[in-house]
Amino acid sequence: MDCGGWCADDAFLSQAGDAVAQTWTNMCLDMLGEASIAVFFVLALRLVSSQWSASRSMANKRQQMEHLSKRDREPPRGGRVSIGRESSVRHPSGDRPRQSKEMVLQVMPDSSGRVGHLWLGTVKSYCTSMGKGVLVTDGVPEDVPFTKYDTDDHLVASLRPGCVVTFAMKRDSETGTLRAVSLEGRSQTQLARVSHCGASCMTGNTLQDESIGFSRKEEVMPESHWEFFTGHIKFWLSDKRHGFIVCKQHQDGDVWLSHEDVQTHKVKHLTAGVPLRFKLDKTGVRPRARHVEVILRSPLDGVVKSYSERKSYGFVSCYGVKEDVWFAASGVEGEKPLGPGMRVRVDTFKSEKGHYRAFRVVRMLDGRVCGP
Repeated sequence: MDCGGWCADDAFLSQAGDAVAQTWTNMCLDMLGEASIAVFFVLALRLVSSQWSASRSMANKRQQMEHLSKRDREPPRGGRVSIGRESSVRHPSGDRPRQSKEMVLQVMPDSSGRVGHLWLGTVKSYCTSMGKGVLVTDGVPEDVPFTKYDTDDHLVASLRPGCVVTFAMKRDSETGTLRAVSLEGRSQTQLARVSHCGASCMTGNTLQDESIGFSRKEEVMPESHWEFFTGHIKFWLSDKRHGFIVCKQHQDGDVWLSHEDVQTHKVKHLTAGVPLRFKLDKTGVRPRARHVEVILRSPLDGVVKSYSERKSYGFVSCYGVKEDVWFAASGVEGEKPLGPGMRVRVDTFKSEKGHYRAFRVVRMLDGRVCGP
């Protein structure tokens, strides 16, 4: 055999194998490079697309804010307001209509043509003794104070938490604080703790309607439609002239009672245990009794059995009643002091436990009542 021929063939085969390997290596590198370029372009395209979308969204928001800001800067005109209508609103899909309440605020131009804001808000609190209160409204982060001198006499008599009013605002030149002036009541239907609208204005000669939406939970019936409740006085602070009522029909705590909601001649005789009939007002910070009536039985004649001036109570023996009737010193009206054997007339009520109690005790002389 020729060894030289074999060696030449081996060398040729080795070179051919190296060439094939180099060719495949170059092809793989080219393919990897092309794939890397493709991935780079895809990622770059996604990045540019997301940035464009974000910038477009920011531009839209900026445009909306500029539009709102421009609308708020337009000088409004003051005017009078009328509120209240029901409307039927349809879903965007055109399905069956749903009924919703809508309060409509229409601002008419003043004859004077003066420029100023007209606001709609609700009374947060009002103190009748001091003649001061505060309002809440959208667009103003803090409460807006007012006094009874900023309202008319008719509105002052009906002011209470939850009342809807329109008003103008004035800034104090010395303190720099805002104050509500020119209050007018707009409460055919009251709103309880709703989102208030801000300034509604009339620009140019075009009448604009501003709608104030609210849910069914925020709707409060007028006072004439309030339901009557019954309960009894839990305690009464005669010096502060207010107290609380326990009511089984109302499960959300005790009901606040003020002397303002009770007949004047009966306030001084109020004490723990007196049964009451009242309308429940939920428009304020806490439930309050309105239009309060004292539930009394028919008057009874009797004789004082005992009375302790030191303990401030006593007992009366009444005709037709087996048990002695307890009375408090605050319930005695007319001539004092009372003593055993004196004839009296007693306005009675039954306590929660069914016992007779005296609400008002008046002395009698010669068969006639002494006192009012």
